Amino acid sequence: MRPNSRRMIGNVRSFVGNSLGGLRGWNNLASWAVASTLAYFLWVKPSRELKAEQVRIFYLSNFRFLDFRLDFYGSL
Repeated sequence: MRPNSRRMIGNVRSFVGNSLGGLRGWNNLASWAVASTLAYFLWVKPSRELKAEQVRIFYLSNFRFLDFRLDFYGSL
């Protein structure tokens, strides 16, 4: 490699390292693990639980409607 390209690769590596928070090694991994865990429990999990609850309510309401029709009309 030419010296100029080595410097360019070093600059790119430094830029990527700084954009990730400037941490390297286990500190970087630990900080990303904590951030990911917090994001999961604060945003992802509640969103999935809300969606599951909405789907459950939807199916229960449709089941009640179908049950009402079966009782009222006999069999469809």
